[in-house]
Amino acid sequence: MRRVEALAASSPPVAVILPSTAAQAFFLIATAGQEWQQLREGWQQLGRDAARISGRYLMLGARRAMDALVSRARRIGPLRSLSDPLLLALFANSDCIPDRVQQGVVLFNKGDRTSYWYLLLAGEVQLFLPGYYSTLESVPLCSLSAGSLFGELDIDRHCCSAIVTRQAEFVRISQRHFVSLYN
Repeated sequence: MRRVEALAASSPPVAVILPSTAAQAFFLIATAGQEWQQLREGWQQLGRDAARISGRYLMLGARRAMDALVSRARRIGPLRSLSDPLLLALFANSDCIPDRVQQGVVLFNKGDRTSYWYLLLAGEVQLFLPGYYSTLESVPLCSLSAGSLFGELDIDRHCCSAIVTRQAEFVRISQRHFVSLYN
């Protein structure tokens, strides 16, 4: 900024290039003294206005994304009976864009620390007990489909493992947030 001010303080008008965040450039013909100060203050105000406006768009975008997520959840059979306020509260600390996970990915293993609850929006996840010895097969517990909400409530480590058996989309809900809503 000091280099720009020094250029602008010179007697003849100087073209100053100010790059914008959109990787474009604005051209400003600056003159010395008070006019430069007015221009600088104008640019600062423009920056504050742009930040405020972009913040509104971000909030509006987040609100639209949250509404889209609630609407999508509302179309899934088992979730139809949940109220909008409950869904909004459930998703409040979650990313509005669901995670997409390919088939074969292990979400968590038995003994891992519990960090999240998972709301399955699409796909399939199988819960299973891993084999204890290399000769033993894993024991399937159940298959979960769209609309399933799963996690650990009262323990801090997973009691089984989970693997995606058909490409899945889900929302992660922090363990702490879910438990606070549950209680």
